[in-house]
Amino acid sequence: MKTKNLKTRYLFLPLLILCLSISFSSSSLAATVSGTVTVTCDTYTSGNIYVSLSDQNISYITGTILTAPGPYTLTVDDSYLGESVFVNALWNKDGSTWLSVGDCIAPGSNFQLAEENTVDVNIANKITATVSGDVICDAHTTGNMYVFIYGPSASGPASITFPLSEPGPYTCYVYDVPLGTSVYILGTWDADGSGIYPYTHGDYLGWYTGSYTEYPVIVPITLEEENTIDINLSHKYVADISGTVTCSNSQYTSGGLYISLHDEPDPNTANMITILGTSPPLSASSSYQYRIFDVTLGSQVWVFGYWDKDGSKSLSPGDYIGYYSENPITLQQTNTNIDFDVCACHDSDGDKICDENDKCTDSNLESTITIGDCDSGVENQYLEDGCTMSDQIAQCEESAKNHRQFVKCVNRLTKNWMNQGLITQKEKRTILLCAAKSDIP
Repeated sequence: MKTKNLKTRYLFLPLLILCLSISFSSSSLAATVSGTVTVTCDTYTSGNIYVSLSDQNISYITGTILTAPGPYTLTVDDSYLGESVFVNALWNKDGSTWLSVGDCIAPGSNFQLAEENTVDVNIANKITATVSGDVICDAHTTGNMYVFIYGPSASGPASITFPLSEPGPYTCYVYDVPLGTSVYILGTWDADGSGIYPYTHGDYLGWYTGSYTEYPVIVPITLEEENTIDINLSHKYVADISGTVTCSNSQYTSGGLYISLHDEPDPNTANMITILGTSPPLSASSSYQYRIFDVTLGSQVWVFGYWDKDGSKSLSPGDYIGYYSENPITLQQTNTNIDFDVCACHDSDGDKICDENDKCTDSNLESTITIGDCDSGVENQYLEDGCTMSDQIAQCEESAKNHRQFVKCVNRLTKNWMNQGLITQKEKRTILLCAAKSDIP
């Protein structure tokens, strides 16, 4: 997700302090910020206009209230000279003391504060929806947390937000995004106090993943006027990885290209440490750079990738897979030139084994072994040759001339699996009982 416009798109709302009171520092006043406020989001009729100055971490500095569009002036003490600051504005259309759908805003653009500054402000953005919920961050000690809403282009925030000094309720105000649009939700804890962006190692992030718990990539919600989403800031940013990912067979059309890190060379048996997704997806043959979360520096990891051809956000039949040719890598804080072909092989049945090495390219991927109408309840495991246990039982069915031969064949298979430690003696008996009860062949 691109975030280069972060500071210029949402650093806006300490000015809401103005909705309750206006106060000025007693320090010597050494700078002024002045200009003209215009309103183009709608025809101005009535209601207060709030103009404020904030620092790069959305902390309120000073502000003023206008009763109509026109000139404004802000005075600032000399401690802020040379700092990056933002002028923000809000038209409170309904006269309430807080933001609501239908109000209009002007998210600030940053500039370096001089003694005299001229900044005209156009209030052009209309709030269309709210997203609220709870921010959860078990690791939090001190420092601000933030939640942002990204529009369909994912090029920058499409919301204004307030800093949270501790976990709890949040509200984001989404502007200029029509209802029914897909939007993404991202939260962050600025753990070291260095600023909201760019993120630094040690910061924590979280995002909405929907029902995809196995592959925790960021997924969109369909925007309604009021949306309730909790965000758990549970992923610690520890390292970066970059390189070039290609799709050599030239068949790439659409769908995400995903890169994942594993703790073993076989992706079927390894634990997936983290998945690095793209939203919107990379195109075929693209440079990539991802943040790595929740991994111990110095550990060995295996880098895999897949082309999610059908957009299911999980590996499924017909997807393509690839891996880094020099696996494993010893994870450093910065890992570069990790290049590989994500379409190196076609995986017809989604079992993470290339068709060229897969003896069963149309595997039975049911979760348990079922023979006829009898579900044994025993896990249908992947085997080294690319077949599953159910595939090998089906081969017994095809080769057996009668029922007795079929049962004997299943007995040989289950005895072999038990000797390899794949199943227990009790599970062997259960599978064999299902075979005996069946009318196969």
